[in-house]
Amino acid sequence: MADATLQSLLSTKAALDLGLISQADFDAVKNAFLRAQQIKAALDVGLIKPEDYEETKREFLGALAGGVAVSSVGGSNGSAPAAAAKPPQPPPKPVSWSIPPPAPPREQLQQQAAAAGAPAAAPQQQAAPAPPAAAAAPPTAAAATAAMVAPAAAPARPPVHRVPSNPDVPTNIPKMGGIKQLSQGTSMSGIAVTEDAVNLFYLMRLKATYKWAMWQVDDSGQSVVIAAVGDKQSSWADFLAALPDADCRYGVFDFDFTTPDGQKLHKMIFLNWAPDSARVKAKMMYASTKDFFKSHLDGLSLEFQASDLDEISEQEVGDAVRALKRG
Repeated sequence: MADATLQSLLSTKAALDLGLISQADFDAVKNAFLRAQQIKAALDVGLIKPEDYEETKREFLGALAGGVAVSSVGGSNGSAPAAAAKPPQPPPKPVSWSIPPPAPPREQLQQQAAAAGAPAAAPQQQAAPAPPAAAAAPPTAAAATAAMVAPAAAPARPPVHRVPSNPDVPTNIPKMGGIKQLSQGTSMSGIAVTEDAVNLFYLMRLKATYKWAMWQVDDSGQSVVIAAVGDKQSSWADFLAALPDADCRYGVFDFDFTTPDGQKLHKMIFLNWAPDSARVKAKMMYASTKDFFKSHLDGLSLEFQASDLDEISEQEVGDAVRALKRG
């Protein structure tokens, strides 16, 4: 779908340059192209199923066919058709996805069950015992809820202590590396990367000033900026503790390890963090900007994508890094 829409965009731009269509017509096709990229990005990060993607693609292409079409730019003799005089069609409506809200914590269910069952406890104590042959009364909704939460849960992993993003992030970092010019380039979502965000990576890689760093899309949704840094003594556990519960992040960790023959090496590990509880819009922004951001960072050895801390334990990451060395 992206290739077909890109061809429509390029053809429509040529028609705009020749004066055959208006700027509004071109903007409609351009918006359709960006929407097509976002639909594909949603499939890549697992926000929609392949079968839902195919259905969305058919609906989207049908909506796009009702807008500005490349074949309507002009006839075989190059003259503009009468349809050009019509007002420009509005761009296709955005396609939205939603995810179900997370289930309430077990403690909340227990409190609700206790609160709902407390008033009914007193009458049961005063009521006369039922005859032996009488059928038992059906359980109430409160009792059913209590029965669901009553069994003891399996021992859970100790909670990870969350820490807020470090407010003392460095600024005005001198340029130390990178061959790609930032200029005015943006990702397919229109998000740019600040110079400090790129320069911090090379400060880590060349000077080992920090053990790890994290980046985020700023509140305006326009730029990738520095979110947090970890000093030289920081550990992998400190790195994981800085990840937010309900928002996305990019992260780089300088992973040290010793080979069987005694060599001490380090690898720059990239993490794309997208927890299940993050907003769908945030997941799409980070997914569509990740490759653009990484294109400014030379020297990354390995990439991990995770939505849960269990997927990126220090043991699993270390095994992957050592396997990379053996390869």
